[in-house]
Amino acid sequence: MPLALFSSRILKSHPASRRSLRRAAGLGLGFLSLLSVSAAHASAAPAGTVNWDGTVADWFSSPVHWVGGSYPGAGDDAVNSSTAAMTLGQSTTINSFFSNGAFTLQGGTFTGNQANSASTITVNNVFTDDGGTINNFTLNQGTGGSLVFTGSGNNFVTNSIINSNIDMATNANAFAQLSGAVTENGTINLGTTSNGLQLDYGGTSLTLGSAGGLTGFGTVSQYQGTSLTNNGTVNANATGPNQSLNINTTAFTNTGTTEVQNGATLNVTSANTDSGNVLVKTGGTATFSQGLTQTAGLTQADGTLNSPLTLTGGTLAGTGTVVGAVTNTGGTVSAGNSASPFGTLAVVNGSFAQGAGGTLDAGFSSTQNSLLAVTGAVTTGGVLDVNYLGSGPYTGSGPFTFLDYQTLATSITGTGPTQYFSNETFLADGTGVIDGSNGFIYELLNNTASDGLQLEVLINGAPVPEASTTISLGVLLLLGGAGLWRVKRHTVHAAD
Repeated sequence: MPLALFSSRILKSHPASRRSLRRAAGLGLGFLSLLSVSAAHASAAPAGTVNWDGTVADWFSSPVHWVGGSYPGAGDDAVNSSTAAMTLGQSTTINSFFSNGAFTLQGGTFTGNQANSASTITVNNVFTDDGGTINNFTLNQGTGGSLVFTGSGNNFVTNSIINSNIDMATNANAFAQLSGAVTENGTINLGTTSNGLQLDYGGTSLTLGSAGGLTGFGTVSQYQGTSLTNNGTVNANATGPNQSLNINTTAFTNTGTTEVQNGATLNVTSANTDSGNVLVKTGGTATFSQGLTQTAGLTQADGTLNSPLTLTGGTLAGTGTVVGAVTNTGGTVSAGNSASPFGTLAVVNGSFAQGAGGTLDAGFSSTQNSLLAVTGAVTTGGVLDVNYLGSGPYTGSGPFTFLDYQTLATSITGTGPTQYFSNETFLADGTGVIDGSNGFIYELLNNTASDGLQLEVLINGAPVPEASTTISLGVLLLLGGAGLWRVKRHTVHAAD
């Protein structure tokens, strides 16, 4: 409604106001001027770029330092091209924010007004969250910038994408609470035993992107119903007393790499699924209290994997120890690693069971061989994949043990050697396993005196490469991509 018409209606309907205005020198003009000035002061700054013209540290909400005399509104792009530090202590909504100076969020909620976290924050300096909430933003890594959390209990990140490193090690007892969907494409560096990251409320999710990571020591905790998805790297690398990395979310999904460095400790209480890599280095310990389920990728236990393990795909390798039962229904178990292909992988305080879809590797040369050493019960089945890893003609003698057991059972119907693995082809007398294309005949023996399954080479000959009839192309590509050490493959052929 036009201002003059609005004023006229007020004068007609309110005689007292009319008499008062008649006493005024302006005969109503002063009233109109007053309304116009009030309306001007009530209006927000126009949408666009609003520049900070201050050269000293001050509050973000101080209008005197913004060009035009008004601090930015919801549709504005706020720009601080100077190195002056700024502090925000109240709830504010803007379109985007850029600063060359340090920025501290000291209270309230800093909200991006664009949908799906399309509003951006870029700070070419230190961004400190000290009791505020970052909401619906994409936070980009500025030049020399990082996101730092203090020990305040009110540091929140909600429905945001963080393309910046997060420093939670500089400040003692640093703490942050996440809610909604949060994606981290930088590295979160934890460094506190008492606080860390807390995922709030059911449905909160933290996703580490392919370039993202979580490192150090501390805890990722939750209230209930939350999830952590790792598409990047989770690295437990702290070796001091009580400096374990703990993941206590409801669900933990690993499609990237989860690594435990020498001497470090990783504790996972979450239900988990692994289709990436779990690498437990020598001296490291990884505990998955609900067990580890591997559907693809590589679990390499050169240290201690303190967890039951189920393989529906992928590979278990290493020269360390698995504490708990190993069930292989569709993966490959291969003792040893790239540096020590003839190593021993121990399975203690648990059993080893291989189903029809599983594969057990047995690698050997003239003087060495790999060994899966199980202190519990063994149930055989599936494929036995025999791999000659020597560089010339085989010159060894005598049988070698590739599988130790406490007790032995089988899931294969048959008697004698035919009961152990499903892909065996035997001589007429039932005692030998033929690998005819390279001149070897392997005899499969069950040495009950030493509780071990053994292979003995009965005919020597120079090994030559052969196409595997028991490993699919997809598995060969997987093994090659994982950088495994198999150089020449000689596989016991499937029965006709």
